[in-house]
Amino acid sequence: MGGRAPGPLRMADTFWERDDVGHALRKRDFGTLFRLVAKYAGASQTQIAIAVGMTQGQVSTIVGGGRQVTALDVAERALDGLGAPDSARLAFGLAPKQAPESPTPSAVVPQPRVGATSPWTARLPARRGRRSLSVRTMYSFGFRSMVGSWSCR
Repeated sequence: MGGRAPGPLRMADTFWERDDVGHALRKRDFGTLFRLVAKYAGASQTQIAIAVGMTQGQVSTIVGGGRQVTALDVAERALDGLGAPDSARLAFGLAPKQAPESPTPSAVVPQPRVGATSPWTARLPARRGRRSLSVRTMYSFGFRSMVGSWSCR
């Protein structure tokens, strides 16, 4: 196939289920992923480059190990260009393209009401002259996760 690729490269569905492909995705190793695409889809570096929005030289450098893809927007564009399904995006650490279904009303967990007779507050020791609020949360942003704790007194 010469010239330009007509859009995302299409691999067989079994390509994304291969152990070596899954390993490359979990390690976020585009060099290995591009080599596997070339091997199993028969795509040249130029075809891969066109599909993922890079130059052939950039793909060659990544395949050779001289450069890694670390920017999320580049990784997302590359996976989109390769036609990666949501399972591959999740293995890489990206959000799926298809939004998950919203929970049904029966799946929504009711929040306990905190009041004077609540079992949540019955265990708290009484404090005189001091009110306190403590909140613990966990955020996950792509490759980084952060746990925070805040207290107000």
